[in-house]
Amino acid sequence: MVARSADLVGYVWPDAASGGEHTLRPYVARIRKQLEGFECTIKGYARSYMLELDPMRVDVLRFGLLLRRSDGAGAGERRRLVEEAMDLCPTDALLGDFTGEWVRAARAEHQETWREAAHRRNRLWLDDGEHERLLAVLAREKADKLTDQRLAGDYLLALYRAGRGAQAQAHYDGLVRYLLTHRTPITRDFRRLGDAIARAEPWLDLSSSRLATGGPNLLPPPTGRIEGRHTQLQAMQGHAHDRDGVRVMGIYGAPGIGKTLLATVFAHRHKADYPGAP
Repeated sequence: MVARSADLVGYVWPDAASGGEHTLRPYVARIRKQLEGFECTIKGYARSYMLELDPMRVDVLRFGLLLRRSDGAGAGERRRLVEEAMDLCPTDALLGDFTGEWVRAARAEHQETWREAAHRRNRLWLDDGEHERLLAVLAREKADKLTDQRLAGDYLLALYRAGRGAQAQAHYDGLVRYLLTHRTPITRDFRRLGDAIARAEPWLDLSSSRLATGGPNLLPPPTGRIEGRHTQLQAMQGHAHDRDGVRVMGIYGAPGIGKTLLATVFAHRHKADYPGAP
């Protein structure tokens, strides 16, 4: 993304008189100096600048790349990529208290991408019968407050499959009232889901053949959110796919550094690679 010098001046010094671009140059030079050794650089063009760097080094950019890679991936790889993306950006928040037109546009784009990623993760877990695990995550994400009908539908289905049909029905009725009060159209898919919950239609449940194929899910849920362990997860993934036969990995370190969490997250990400495994 190219940033015009005039826009940068206007953002940093909104009351600056004309000629502020000359004032900007020494600041850009200092930032260039600070970035030395970080495998990124600021390129100058005609009255504009652009930061060049590997997008895999920036969480929000890596998030989008992983999601795009998941589009054509197989089931196991698709799940791993989506879960890694959600670990990088566990919420749709972006750029904190920053303001400005470009910030609002970037934030809106990220929020839309995040909702798509969350929906993909939700469907993958629901398809694998992990509705209890999904409900625990959705509780942290305050899914009961969401008005996005796709994500709300995922929440309703997780509630229903967890045996909480009455709660799912009550939540659906309340959300429909809220949406109608705010003159928001109810989508056909969301209305169909609500009607199916009211009638307890069989298609809401996982088929017995799917459950038999997948086997019971005996993995414990992760004990928290993993951060800063992408290098270790990638190394473990490389070892798991590097050779045929039995693969054995050991995780060691001082107590309390997150060994169990790392192992649990890795196991959940790659469970689909081993059909029939608990």
